[in-house]
Amino acid sequence: MCDIDPILSELGILVDTHRLRETNLDTLRFLYITHAHTDHTVGITKIRLPRTKIVCTAWTKRALQLKYTRLHNAKFVVVEYGVWASVDSLHRVYPLDAHHCIGSAMFAFHVYKPERRIMYTGDFRYYPAELDASSMSVLQSLDTVYYDDTFEDMRRDRLPARQETVNLLCSILARNMSRGCDSVVRCSVFGTEHIIFSAYEAYTSRVLIDEAFARTKRGREFVEVMWVAYGVTLPTTARDDEKQPLVWVCGGGGVPETTPERPVRFIRLACTSYGNKCRAKSSKDTTATDVVPFCTHASLSEIELLKLHCNSAARFRRCNLSVVHPDRPICK
Repeated sequence: MCDIDPILSELGILVDTHRLRETNLDTLRFLYITHAHTDHTVGITKIRLPRTKIVCTAWTKRALQLKYTRLHNAKFVVVEYGVWASVDSLHRVYPLDAHHCIGSAMFAFHVYKPERRIMYTGDFRYYPAELDASSMSVLQSLDTVYYDDTFEDMRRDRLPARQETVNLLCSILARNMSRGCDSVVRCSVFGTEHIIFSAYEAYTSRVLIDEAFARTKRGREFVEVMWVAYGVTLPTTARDDEKQPLVWVCGGGGVPETTPERPVRFIRLACTSYGNKCRAKSSKDTTATDVVPFCTHASLSEIELLKLHCNSAARFRRCNLSVVHPDRPICK
């Protein structure tokens, strides 16, 4: 669990809701949300509205309001990646793309008195090739970094890069289609939308969403992301004359009821490492035949690279946000 930075605490600032119970809600002025996953937002409706302002990216705001109806009237401060935002007269913040899920951000704070530069990564993956000179300069100026260490101790396994996951999924879909099989892709985790979009780009007219899944809370969230981020609306039914193999997107359930009478192959997007791939099938999940590993947390090498790119004098504090068993798959 992340520590509360004493300097930010004095300013009435909290990052995510892990320590909300230990915070004086009457003095909480700004609640920064790194991303909209439930484990980072649980209890958010308990904050004093409108006294406490929520600071996040535009998409995180949309996701929060979709999840929590009480936040429709909350005061938000929307920030943009790579742009300093002067939130009040005592501090400013520089958001960086955390590459964890859509809208996720790492927050680099510049506190004026006393002069301090502090960053909370939240859950993140580190892709330095995508950082510009301004962002690198911000990293090099930091005094303290609170970082997500979910997978830091997993030295034996290698976490897949985003493009590796996309390539593997597309290769499995191509194989299934060549065999005349429909594919049912199970994606119950927020953050997999860009993977599904890659399949949509390859097989536009053949990708559909299960109607039952689309009516669930997670399904509505998925539909919202696909439309807002990519301008894509997936149909729920196939054309009557459709004879080509299809790709169905669904949650953790079974076969979509409208699947044509064709062989079906199941694909499960599993938040796991390559080393855990063989263990990624649940004992309750006897139908899944292909597991596509993906990961939205930084690997040990990425964390070490982040430390290398930051100020050599910066203090790094671990945020124990998850408890991971070394011999089990890691799921959000």
